[in-house]
Amino acid sequence: MTNTIPNPTLIEAREWAEEHRDVLQIAYRHFEQNEEWPTLEYLQHRLETEGRFVSVHNLINGAPPIICSLELQRLRLRPRGLAYVSTAQELLADWAAVTALAYRLWLADPERKLLRADVEELLESDPDRTRRVLMIFERETWFFDGGQGAVEDQSWSRGIHSRVRLARSADTANELIAALDADEFPPFDPDEIVYTGPMPATSTEAATPRLRRTRKLWMTISENALISAVIAGLIVLLLGYFLK
Repeated sequence: MTNTIPNPTLIEAREWAEEHRDVLQIAYRHFEQNEEWPTLEYLQHRLETEGRFVSVHNLINGAPPIICSLELQRLRLRPRGLAYVSTAQELLADWAAVTALAYRLWLADPERKLLRADVEELLESDPDRTRRVLMIFERETWFFDGGQGAVEDQSWSRGIHSRVRLARSADTANELIAALDADEFPPFDPDEIVYTGPMPATSTEAATPRLRRTRKLWMTISENALISAVIAGLIVLLLGYFLK
């Protein structure tokens, strides 16, 4: 079995989310209580009152976009970010369940749309759960193929793209995220990595400067009659000495 190297994008995202898990938790708590994502001003104040003296603007600018995104000065968490928030697991489960439902509908009829009524029926007509999951789908449109209606509209519907098949074997939110990871950020096979940096010099190339210096010295000697005569005389003396 070939060992693979995790995609650097996922490594970076995991490290950022683990380091700033508290920011993700504060953002989700605000979303849960107010049904809207927090502003940067709100986050800055909360962190300051909790003794975390950082620039939220700089912090979020460095955040991996697959974890969270800044939209109209509000911090929106994405499923990979929600996975680091313990209280968001019910919402993630609903997101995965609706995605699985969309797969079943598409499999039965590729022209079928995902309707608000489908979501409400799946979530037991709970208006809060329905609204929150539709708010997640405002950003998570990877399996949508057009549609109409905003979150509050009873006419909300979305076409279903064949990419929804990624949910085929996903029974949980973590499995769905793993399927998306494998599709969007596959691991690297070390045997297939092509090195594009500078190649090490060969023995001939390494010796080139030395050869050039030798050639330059020889040309200098051969072009100077006095030096040539002196060297020739030394050679004659040396030969005479060794031939005695």
